[in-house]
Amino acid sequence: MHDDARAETKRRVPERTCTVCRAKRPKSELLRFVADEDGLVPDPKQILPGRGCYVCLHGECKSQLRQGHCRPRKRRG
Repeated sequence: MHDDARAETKRRVPERTCTVCRAKRPKSELLRFVADEDGLVPDPKQILPGRGCYVCLHGECKSQLRQGHCRPRKRRG
């Protein structure tokens, strides 16, 4: 009986918000960018340290990101 209950429960899929269009999507459908000394750096494996911003994989959101829509946050401390 416990195995059936575990099989029926769904895993929670992490969601993030696109910084350009503000649409909530599963994390796997978004591309993460991290602030670096040179500006924003794409992080396709999502392993770079620091605060990231997420952008839809659509062309419109990517082009607006290049226009400076997403500003990196400064680190505290």
